[in-house]
Amino acid sequence: MKIFKENEEFVNDLTHIKQMQLTAANDIGTIDFFMLPIINKDFHYNCLINNLMKILHLHSLTGEELDKYNSPIIISQKARERYVSFRKNSNNKNKQNDLKDGELGELILFALLEGHLKAPKILTKMSLKTSGGTYVHGSDGVHLYKKGDRYQLIFDESKLYQNIRSAIKNAFDSIHQFKNEIDSYGNHKAGINYEKSLLSNNLEKHVFSEEKKEIIEQLIIPCEFQKNISIDDAFSIFIGYEINIEQEQTKYSDSEFELKIKEKIKKDIDNLEKLFNDHIKKLNLYMHSFYIYLIPFTKLEENRSKIINRILS
Repeated sequence: MKIFKENEEFVNDLTHIKQMQLTAANDIGTIDFFMLPIINKDFHYNCLINNLMKILHLHSLTGEELDKYNSPIIISQKARERYVSFRKNSNNKNKQNDLKDGELGELILFALLEGHLKAPKILTKMSLKTSGGTYVHGSDGVHLYKKGDRYQLIFDESKLYQNIRSAIKNAFDSIHQFKNEIDSYGNHKAGINYEKSLLSNNLEKHVFSEEKKEIIEQLIIPCEFQKNISIDDAFSIFIGYEINIEQEQTKYSDSEFELKIKEKIKKDIDNLEKLFNDHIKKLNLYMHSFYIYLIPFTKLEENRSKIINRILS
């Protein structure tokens, strides 16, 4: 497993506003706020689109597929086909959430976990299908992270909502349900253990060294192997939310504008720290590590649609 340089370049083009430590329990994790680059008093969405296009195939295709399709043109085509197929399957199942959840957040979170946290991808759900041929709908992806002398399987969850508080609440509710294998009504639903079994069944599709493959097998199904490593389940969250910058666009000069937007984002940070910790305590999740990322967008629904359409065109 390796960290793709394209994801490090993705992170380098963002502005890191602030990092905070979660305090619901000791050493439980971090919250990182980033900002897109700015051009002409707005976020530089063309820069974001170009960077996402560079990592689309790394997110959606398996290591086996990347080795098999040795032509950049074919790799690009296969990656887009995978996304289109996944979108069609997802939208048929859950049309009402199309503008809130989906591919954009998953792709950005993949880049942040690799490029910022240095946690390489094991699998994304776009590469997982059930025996019936439908895509897996659990966590958005799984990454491997070594924290001290322990390994963590990080299960991903992304939300893009206009309202940041709604996004945070729904992200933690989804993780709670996924961990406890229940739906929103408390009924049994396939969750984390089912997804681990699917991961185990799909390991052969990914290119790992024998040493890494042995580690991952023990992480996913430790009871079937001699357990000589320490493993925990962890979670990552990406929140894309809407910010209104029209007042700043008309009130401040170009040189002042970026500073004022940073100040506005920092106010969001100060108001949200307690909210994150309250959700963790309320849902009894304080025994897990969390790696949380937030990025604001203007006109979220409009720009989300434009970004997805551009990278898949």
